[in-house]
Amino acid sequence: MWKQMEEIYKKGKAKAIGVSNYSEVFIEELLEKCDVVPAVNQIELHPRLPQLDLIDYCKKKGIVVTAFSPFGGGRHGAPMIFNEDVIKMAEKYNCSTGNILVNYHYVNDVVCLPKSAKPDRLVDNLKIIGLTDEDKKFLDTLADKYGILRKDDFPWGLDLGFEDKKPYEVWD
Repeated sequence: MWKQMEEIYKKGKAKAIGVSNYSEVFIEELLEKCDVVPAVNQIELHPRLPQLDLIDYCKKKGIVVTAFSPFGGGRHGAPMIFNEDVIKMAEKYNCSTGNILVNYHYVNDVVCLPKSAKPDRLVDNLKIIGLTDEDKKFLDTLADKYGILRKDDFPWGLDLGFEDKKPYEVWD
């Protein structure tokens, strides 16, 4: 399928092509065979699933990372919005918990496109609040404190190569 996407790209019918949910193992396998390096890797990212090693790896390969479920949620809610430590940090900065989470991705050099149908939240998500390195490091530890949280746990039948082998909570 990647070779077909490369052909579309080479014909000028796409400005960029990318992957989704690719671990380092699968990116390496793709890079050995491809002509076009993926422009982006969209992966689930939030403070309870920070995937910092994968972000660093992608940066080294010139692949932009986009956060899927940047608030730890999808159609069933956004659990990180209600995390007590995120709430405390939002109080410290006098902003919304959404601001904290968007800015967490910003300081990690990750593209974050949170979904909202409310115009005021769309505007609010654009605010840069200036999280410190200390704030970032603290948010990076929430997976250790509360455990890993994944949106999906599909029975793929194969090891997708993601580094976290810790037990994790799956919500629906």
